[in-house]
Amino acid sequence: MQKLTKRWIGPAEQILNKAYIDYCDSALEDFCAIFWPCTFSNRLGRCVNVQDRHKKGHQNEKGKIIGTGEYISDFTWETFAHDWERLLQEHLSHFQTNVQQQITYDTTISELVATTNLHHANVNAFYQRLGGAQRFISHSACFCCLREMAEHPLPCGHVLCTPCVKGYGKAHGGTAGLYTVATCPLHEADTTGQAPWEVHFKPPLAGVRILSLDGFVMSLVFDAMLTRAGAAFEVSSFWRCFSVSRRSLIIEYPSKTSLTWWLVLGQCFHSLLY
Repeated sequence: MQKLTKRWIGPAEQILNKAYIDYCDSALEDFCAIFWPCTFSNRLGRCVNVQDRHKKGHQNEKGKIIGTGEYISDFTWETFAHDWERLLQEHLSHFQTNVQQQITYDTTISELVATTNLHHANVNAFYQRLGGAQRFISHSACFCCLREMAEHPLPCGHVLCTPCVKGYGKAHGGTAGLYTVATCPLHEADTTGQAPWEVHFKPPLAGVRILSLDGFVMSLVFDAMLTRAGAAFEVSSFWRCFSVSRRSLIIEYPSKTSLTWWLVLGQCFHSLLY
């Protein structure tokens, strides 16, 4: 799917070796070091320590030392790396075959739509095997693609990246930058029937425009500047958020004309915040 959304050129196998194989190797290495237990065992029990926590030797599930020596395992990154890459390639080839079959069966859908649908089904099946997607929440990584940064929270608690929202959501015809997501792509069965969730995207050329005035005198100076500039000065073209210290508050009232109305309200900032 990343090949299509990012418009990478080349066969999928080449994209895997170029953009993903390092991440996959790191994932396998972390799994072997952090999660795969030592296989040492004797009459006192079996060692449950992983490679990264094997400093005290062999320990059983109660923490009792049952032997000395280094971490022992037949399953390591070195012994499984070749098979790991082969399995990834086989899975990718199988996935590409399924995409082509869907396109052949339904000529109205694009390659991106077919890829998205298959990935959606795989993601749901994957989290169901692990006990449900509700057990996995992250505010830093998108657990739908495992590649992009999580930015858009859904009511179920999962946070998706922009490409995933656009891929699984539906663009609103009347409002630019508005997408509706009918179900969470991580656990569709649990969120079916709920009201669609709206996700708003910031316009691509939009930025943060903040004007901060410190003190009552500065607000008077700015008000005088506006009065002198007159109607030719479109304040909303330069700032959209305003902050003034305790003595005064500037509130913008945009009208349908080119004029921007201003009110300088003394002592309002304290009452609004406190």
